[in-house]
Amino acid sequence: MVRPADPVDGATPSGAASIAEALLTAAHLVDAERSSRYREAAAAYHLDLTHSAYIGDRWRDVQPALATGGIGILVPGIETPSADVEDARSALSARIFMSENILEAVSIALALISARTPLQRPSGVQ
Repeated sequence: MVRPADPVDGATPSGAASIAEALLTAAHLVDAERSSRYREAAAAYHLDLTHSAYIGDRWRDVQPALATGGIGILVPGIETPSADVEDARSALSARIFMSENILEAVSIALALISARTPLQRPSGVQ
């Protein structure tokens, strides 16, 4: 019996993660002057990008961690280009990791993010 694998492991990103990803993508697609507006929008929504994890099977999924100070974890799969694996290996650091599976990646992300300075609640928010 063959059961096709779900390419995204059934993962659903949080709303904040989706907004952060959209803002970062847009920031890279526009000129430098306009990209600052997207970072300002992240600040307006109280997104602390240094407390974000970027987990995926492509280098483009984890690369934003280098720009934001977050944590990037590559989980190579059968469709991951070898160039992406090499890019991740060359960037291994305190913020870029490689993992065998999504469960391990999430465990790494939670451990590293929880070890960082606690997030401060925005003023006026209870």
